[in-house]
Amino acid sequence: MKNFMVEIMEDVMSNRAEKEERKKKLHDLLDKYRDDVRALDGDPGLDGIDFMFAKPYLDEVLAERREKRERSAMQVKRGRNEFEEDMYEDYGAYRFRSDEDRRRQASVERTVRKERKESVADKYFENKHWNLLGQLESGGKYDKYNLEGGGIGALGKYQMRKGILTDLGYVNSKGEWLGKDGIYSSSDFLGLPEVQEKIARKMVDTYYKQMKSYMNNVGTEIAGKVSDFKITERGMIAAAHRIGQKNVKEYINLLEKNKEGKYYFPYSNFKGSEKAKYEAIETRLRLFSE
Repeated sequence: MKNFMVEIMEDVMSNRAEKEERKKKLHDLLDKYRDDVRALDGDPGLDGIDFMFAKPYLDEVLAERREKRERSAMQVKRGRNEFEEDMYEDYGAYRFRSDEDRRRQASVERTVRKERKESVADKYFENKHWNLLGQLESGGKYDKYNLEGGGIGALGKYQMRKGILTDLGYVNSKGEWLGKDGIYSSSDFLGLPEVQEKIARKMVDTYYKQMKSYMNNVGTEIAGKVSDFKITERGMIAAAHRIGQKNVKEYINLLEKNKEGKYYFPYSNFKGSEKAKYEAIETRLRLFSE
């Protein structure tokens, strides 16, 4: 016969395990419903039933989610300001250094600035281009969430999907968030504008690498359907983000020359959705040509 105290401890451990299981289920449900408690509470299906059993822990779970988002935001802010803070701390002692130390420090600073300047995102995208991309994708809304297209949907200001987020290590092949940069859910992603901007810069670098073998087409003049334009690096990157890098490569491969020696796309050879796909690519190339 079991000791009375042993039985009590087993009951306590069992209740604790059940509580953690229900809290985890509640986190999953809130991720799925983007923290919309009212919609979840009114769900007539299995989700609503699961929510009903986990509801006693709602306040505790919501507090945990707020704390995690705040902690993630602080981590991002510290990372963003790390370089500036280091430079500020060094400045006070700068005037007391020898000429040799000053020259060495100046060389280091030039190298850092050069490396930052030469990133693909900084080289080809100015603020006006980021603003344009954000407006085209979401109307500039960081909390924009589009479920169309399946998977995890399209998220945030730049409407990022599973493919690019997997390439960058934020979700796995199943669409599950991996916690990189403090992002454990779609809700976390939508609530962290600074992280979205950071990921967007990495996204541009990734698309550039994917399109690198086609960068020799930069400067090619296109007799476009709306107006003439030249192919640019950022145009190819913006088009790859919207329609996919393989489709952009197809568009370029299918270009033909007219009598004036300018390239054009033979839209008369295509119909329906396929034609619309190439039109969308050309629109991106044209809008980001300057």
